[in-house]
Amino acid sequence: MNILVVSDLHWDLSQKEVSLLKMANDTCALCVCLGDIPLDQLRIVFRNVLIPTVGVLGNHDAFGLLGHAGIEDIHGRSVRVAGLQVAGIGGCPRYKDDFDRPLYSQADSLAIERELEQQPPADLLICHSSPFDFRQDRAHRGFLGISRYMRRVRPAYVIHGHDHDDKAYRRGYSFTNQGRRFTTVVCSYRVQVLQVDTIA
Repeated sequence: MNILVVSDLHWDLSQKEVSLLKMANDTCALCVCLGDIPLDQLRIVFRNVLIPTVGVLGNHDAFGLLGHAGIEDIHGRSVRVAGLQVAGIGGCPRYKDDFDRPLYSQADSLAIERELEQQPPADLLICHSSPFDFRQDRAHRGFLGISRYMRRVRPAYVIHGHDHDDKAYRRGYSFTNQGRRFTTVVCSYRVQVLQVDTIA
């Protein structure tokens, strides 16, 4: 199946990308918004994308932003959409004292993961930040909560933004050889259509 991913637009959406949003209605089953998308651009997404759409906030977003654009915020929740179980973890690691944005400590991220533990396990986890990587700077080292969710639930895909890579990259995680599902982590930037294997 194809998933339309919108992430990290930062006040700039080209006409080519708007055309891609419209074309996705015929080629994609689901749209996910991964944060750092200003309200004007979110409203463009809402007006042009007619397929089911869910999202999480980025570190530059104000709380409630997705709702103002008519898009469901699934941070800390697991929902059934487009035939998939989709969970969300928004924000990024706290790197400054700004409590009006979704910036969380590692302890916060683990608490969010514990909330998700009480909900149906996801086929797809959408995030603004990546799984935890201690080698990165404070803002980009990702969340322990995401890594723990991957180990515990083994979603088929984890899709995140935030890193502003020019093209999607994929990293595979198997953790153990116990016959459990393989997890693929995809970093996406701006507007992309991602083809994913059957994940249900």
